[in-house]
Amino acid sequence: MNKSAFFFIMAILPFFTSGCASVIGNTDAFEEKNHLDDGASGADIRKALGSPGDVEKRQSKEAWKYCKNDLMASHQEYLIIWLHDDRFVGHTTFTQKRGLVCGGEYPRVSWDGFPETTASR
Repeated sequence: MNKSAFFFIMAILPFFTSGCASVIGNTDAFEEKNHLDDGASGADIRKALGSPGDVEKRQSKEAWKYCKNDLMASHQEYLIIWLHDDRFVGHTTFTQKRGLVCGGEYPRVSWDGFPETTASR
């Protein structure tokens, strides 16, 4: 085997030998989302999940976006953390086929998905 073929195989081998290596991005956010308390502050959420990859705002509402890649399935999973007046009110997730890695331009949120319970808060 020539030297360049060896290095090529060594470079791609981790993607095929470990399931963990096939998922990259802010995986902690996806695991911790169910441990958030209603009404948690933005600072509490940032401490628990880390900084979002993107943020959209509409008046007193915010959508914090987190992303992780599944390289083997060639899609990204997005987590949207919804805040109203800097307080956690819910989350949603969706999957979308996009480029190879998270980052760059995140998809726009649908504000129709904002939790209904915020109307009374």
